[in-house]
Amino acid sequence: VQVVVGNADESGRRTLQVHSRPDADGDDSRPWTTHATGALTADSPSTDGATNLTAWPPAGASEVELAGVYERLAEQEYAYGPAFQGLRRVWKGADEGELFAEVSLADEQRTDAERFQLHPALLDSALHLLLPGVVDEDRAAVLPFTWAGVSVHAVGASVLRVRLAQTGPESVALDLADATGAPVATVESMAYRPLSKD
Repeated sequence: VQVVVGNADESGRRTLQVHSRPDADGDDSRPWTTHATGALTADSPSTDGATNLTAWPPAGASEVELAGVYERLAEQEYAYGPAFQGLRRVWKGADEGELFAEVSLADEQRTDAERFQLHPALLDSALHLLLPGVVDEDRAAVLPFTWAGVSVHAVGASVLRVRLAQTGPESVALDLADATGAPVATVESMAYRPLSKD
């Protein structure tokens, strides 16, 4: 894996690229594949656009039954280890296309939360709302494809309140807050793409 961060321009913005190639036993002629590109800025992110998640559970939301959710996902070939089974509660919002969730790290991972801007297991668990059979049985299998407008407001969270809102046929916005409702991160748009089992 190769991560390339460019020089800062006059505004302090830096380009970012993530590449990989197979281990070639010393053969350096194999090409690199670019998996992600983006930009990093040192701007202090504003929480002005973040949805207020202090009132919890959300008013007018109806809770979704989650008993056996990870067993059901395993039957569909989604194999999540214990660290990535963080979905605790889910609600359908009063507005169409709006979902809410509580996700948390397992006790074994909580001491690692401070090491990350946002613990990857927490972020992954927040996206489990998009998996077939979690909220809707007939939801198609999808994978995150493009992220835009990602801002981190606080670090070290081990529990998240999540608001996921459909913004288009294949895109959502995310608001992530800590257990008190204080903003942790916002994602203006995450586009996803269908995933076939093949």
